[in-house]
Amino acid sequence: MANVAKGFEEKWDFVNCGVTVDGKHVRVLSPRNTGAKFFNYEGFYSLVLIALVDSNFEFLYVDVGKNGRISDGGVIEETTFYRKLNEESLNIPNNNETKKNLNFVFLGDEAFACSNRIHRLIWITQSAYSSIGCHEHET
Repeated sequence: MANVAKGFEEKWDFVNCGVTVDGKHVRVLSPRNTGAKFFNYEGFYSLVLIALVDSNFEFLYVDVGKNGRISDGGVIEETTFYRKLNEESLNIPNNNETKKNLNFVFLGDEAFACSNRIHRLIWITQSAYSSIGCHEHET
């Protein structure tokens, strides 16, 4: 975990980050005798792929095969990663071992429920960024 966190700090200036997590609905033909079990909110049949990546977008963990009816946030709760996260068996640094004694976190989008370990990224467009009085650093 320490090497992954170092990558996020050096490349993205984000301290104490373990991985980023996201899900993707992979289109499939409707499996026989499953009714709407694999039919997702986007209007097609799918399996859900959940991936955890490092700062270089390299896959560290992949879970695929849950039915598309379940959201990304629901699927992650059925993964080995999430179970180990809740059991505290992932060898995550304690706050006294992290930079500035802050939580060691994992980043996801709005599909994932926030917790003391999973944080949401909020994407701000350049126009919104400027409208709140922020400006890019000039070199």
